[in-house]
Amino acid sequence: MIRTLRVILLLLVPYVQGVAAQFDTLALPFRAVTIEDGLSQGMVNHITQDRYGFMWFATKDGLNRYDGYDFTVYRHDPEDSTTVRDNFVHAVFEDREGRLWVGTSTGLDLFDRRTESFVHISLRPQGEDVGYVLNIVQDDHGDIWIAGSAGLAKLTFGTGGTDKGALPPYVVKRYATGHTNICRDRDGTLWGAQHQLYSYRIKPRHDGFDSLDTLDLEDLEEGTAGAFPVG
Repeated sequence: MIRTLRVILLLLVPYVQGVAAQFDTLALPFRAVTIEDGLSQGMVNHITQDRYGFMWFATKDGLNRYDGYDFTVYRHDPEDSTTVRDNFVHAVFEDREGRLWVGTSTGLDLFDRRTESFVHISLRPQGEDVGYVLNIVQDDHGDIWIAGSAGLAKLTFGTGGTDKGALPPYVVKRYATGHTNICRDRDGTLWGAQHQLYSYRIKPRHDGFDSLDTLDLEDLEEGTAGAFPVG
């Protein structure tokens, strides 16, 4: 009888542990953060945490900074050129230097922490509309890549600039056109794609020509692929 009881208990232990584990999973203490807590809009496009611990939420109605207790909301003011250029924020990204980049429906901004203001970054010489910015990444050389509805652009930084983390001089290079996405994997490789056209692996260079190894999505079914360098 005792031996039988021991066998039954041994068989029940894994079951009880599994039930306990499942209960712990179901009982995780999630708490919704909503507009009632101060979030400016319920449509959140992107979330990131900066080096100071602040949480940043890119929303349909402004950029939100959350300190765990309160929200600070940054919105566009047509009477103030130092505010974020557009209320519809798609992306927010902190680079290795601690600079905070903000992608909106009408282009790219850089947030100045000292003055709580926004610097509007021109991605075209004439300053015309560049469409909305979807993705922002940084390569191993420290340069910034921006992708969105109007193609792919790269900010190549030089030396100089003022102190306190101000933006150094930069040159804009533009590559793909149309709806484009870009991301960086854990090994530092950049991957991009044009909507219904190409996907590609990017080999960036700080000086000289970057390289895009392309894969034609239309030819992929036929088993062919191509590659070309760009500069």
